[in-house]
Amino acid sequence: TTSMQWRMMEEWDLLRKQWRWVLLNAVVLGYVTSFVLLNLAFYRYPVEASKERLKDIGHEVVPPLPEHLMESSLVDLPLHLVMAIAALMVAAVLVDNSNTGLRNPKPHLVNIVLRGSSVYALGHMLRGACYLTTSLPGAADRCLADAHPERFKPTLAECFYLPGDVYHNCGDLMFSGHMLLMLVLTLVVHEYSEAALWISKKQANLLTLLCVVLCLVESVLILAARHHYTSDLVVAFYTTPLLWSSYSRHLHPADLKPDIVGIARQILERQPPLDREQQQRMNQSAAPHGLAADAPASKEEESSAGIKAWGSFCARCFSAKANPPDAGFFVRKVLNDPLFASDQIKTKRTKDGAMIATLRLFLRDLHWVDGQTVAVAGIGEVCTAPEFRRQGHSRELLTNALEEVARAGRSAVLHAGDPKAQALYKSLGFAPIRTEFELHEVEKLSFAPPLAGQTSREIALPAENPPLDVLKSLADVYDASVFKFPGTVCRVGPHRELYWKSWVWNAWTSPRRVNPRLIVLQGANIAAYLYVCAADFLQRTLVIGEFALDAKGSTPSHAGADVLAILLRSALRHYPEARDIRCPRPVLQRLGLSRESDATLETDLGVMFWRPPGSTVPCDVREHVMWLTDAF
Repeated sequence: TTSMQWRMMEEWDLLRKQWRWVLLNAVVLGYVTSFVLLNLAFYRYPVEASKERLKDIGHEVVPPLPEHLMESSLVDLPLHLVMAIAALMVAAVLVDNSNTGLRNPKPHLVNIVLRGSSVYALGHMLRGACYLTTSLPGAADRCLADAHPERFKPTLAECFYLPGDVYHNCGDLMFSGHMLLMLVLTLVVHEYSEAALWISKKQANLLTLLCVVLCLVESVLILAARHHYTSDLVVAFYTTPLLWSSYSRHLHPADLKPDIVGIARQILERQPPLDREQQQRMNQSAAPHGLAADAPASKEEESSAGIKAWGSFCARCFSAKANPPDAGFFVRKVLNDPLFASDQIKTKRTKDGAMIATLRLFLRDLHWVDGQTVAVAGIGEVCTAPEFRRQGHSRELLTNALEEVARAGRSAVLHAGDPKAQALYKSLGFAPIRTEFELHEVEKLSFAPPLAGQTSREIALPAENPPLDVLKSLADVYDASVFKFPGTVCRVGPHRELYWKSWVWNAWTSPRRVNPRLIVLQGANIAAYLYVCAADFLQRTLVIGEFALDAKGSTPSHAGADVLAILLRSALRHYPEARDIRCPRPVLQRLGLSRESDATLETDLGVMFWRPPGSTVPCDVREHVMWLTDAF
């Protein structure tokens, strides 16, 4: 399928799920507001009491326009410009969608229309409640008694089937509908323009500022044309942002994500069956992975099929997340784990074998406090099918898994970003561990000069065939590194080489990493390395995913700050848009680089630790660091 076809299927999926709300907004704006409320306001308008305007400071300060310009399009020119900016942004959503699917960063048209129209509809309903309960003398010349506005007044019956006449209507003053529309469009631009137009945050803010200036110009023109009182504009300016904030905070906190897995399934179902030549080509490409289609199914292949089905189930459960992973993401995590065994995937099923809930165990040894090493079982992919949630299935799986972990003499660790999930884990005995980060502005960083006899260079990150000699050197640096913080994985033992080749290298080259880079400092041997990637597609924030410095090598550990600066300087050449660098705070403290006054501090309480009854493993952990590489 083409990128545009894929995008249209995403939009259709979102429209199919939210069409009722879109239709409700269309009815409110297209009929209730434009027909009923507007006409009722005019029907109730007190012509006999409208002999002169209310005293208004805006009318006193702003001189009136010439009579022939009062109802001209000049008054609405700023409105049309803001509408053009919003239309350009909306059109950009559907342009240049080559980067589609899971990695498409652009917002969706249906979500933009739904959020904007919902706030606009709520604003008009609030307007109606204001101008129908209190009728004020008109500000426009056409609404004063001398102009005889009663000539155009609708009857009560006509209020429900004739469209409101905006050029002769009176009575809809509190507050300004024009300003409501302009402010809603400005907020839409502020919310979505950065991602829709692929521009920087600064550029998006400038675009928003332009819209605000146009709103102020429109206010002056409205007053000059005597279409509204100053209070109508003031109320619109503070009511519209409050409506937007309340709607976004309480009614619609996050935009809905399309069902990527379902869309892919629809596309595959429409594909014609493969002919013999295509089947052979597919088998040849799949052979290295043991997935040849027309070969007899072995136990290993049956297990692979089961892992694929499990991956699809996980993708379905997590499809509502922002940038949800596909099934292949979960399958790769399993197949890349050298310590994986099929019994580490725990599932609960219905009587007919359908999967209800699942979780997966990892076996790892972690560096811990005071030089200790603790054996843990990492827990990941805790999820339940949407139709079976809130029935205790995940709790049952977790309880059974923790009993198994305790029998093995291990502790357990997991990461939970959702507060509701954290509450579940706390009830089972998990305790949150504070993980701290510092966010530093690139412009304020100072870089050390190169070290004598050593140079920094980049090592390419191909997805396949990692250089084994380089991996061995990196593994040696990691094992001898001065950075053995609580939470970092012990990559030693009989699986050391395989762990680096399969798990570490695949984590570094994962398609979900944005512009990953591996920089090493090398003299006679590799003395240090730095793995970095961008936080998101805009590449404004550079994330330090792993840093190791050989304490036994030619580079002394006290020069670690200079080493990190040299490696960062080399890395930043590949991130011209980078504005900030995010690094675990304990690393900077160890190097003497932590400066709270110059940094934005971030705290992640998502890492949670569990120890079996009777265990003396400390839970009150300081300086916790889990490298991005080893995240469960």
